[in-house]
Amino acid sequence: ESGVFGIGCGNRRIRRQRRRRPGGARHAGRAQGRTIPRSSRGAGDGRSLQDMIKLWDISRTLSNDFAEWPGDEAFRYRLTNEIPKGATVNLGAISMSVHNGTHADARFHFDAKGASIEKAALDVYLGRATVVDLSQPFSHLKEKHLITIEDLRPHAEDIAATSRLLVKTGRWSDSTVFPDRIPVVAADVPAWLQKNGVKLLGVDLPSMDEID
Repeated sequence: ESGVFGIGCGNRRIRRQRRRRPGGARHAGRAQGRTIPRSSRGAGDGRSLQDMIKLWDISRTLSNDFAEWPGDEAFRYRLTNEIPKGATVNLGAISMSVHNGTHADARFHFDAKGASIEKAALDVYLGRATVVDLSQPFSHLKEKHLITIEDLRPHAEDIAATSRLLVKTGRWSDSTVFPDRIPVVAADVPAWLQKNGVKLLGVDLPSMDEID
């Protein structure tokens, strides 16, 4: 493998049964801008609460109708205690494969001797990223199947500057239906990414690999 970390599609919020179709951001789920105040307490640099950081949530929402990888354990949420049934509190339980929704693949996922996810350096996942939107070519050319160097080369300067690349294909618009086929990275792309200093690659798809 190239040594580039991969992110497949995802989750940050959890909801029960109610269906919502994603549709918009990097991740087929619509991006939601969340503005979070940066506290100036103890900073000593004159920053005020009006200094803001804007976070874009591009993760997929997990629900009981989320389409899992065929043969994998589906996401399930259930209430184990309910106040209306006499319990003192409401409690829930979750079962799922760790590859449902937006997730990161550790090297252990494809290498029996590779490091597991808790050993991954967090700084790889934190910082600026370049988003390359390929949804138009992928929607206009149904036979298009590869994410190629030619797709990425116009953004090479930004990609090298941020070292993190998110690719939007728009090919998985409904999280409740698992796709029959997904775009994959062309064979020569990993070496090109390494040459440009990329340490993280994210896609809006269930995997970096072919489904079969």
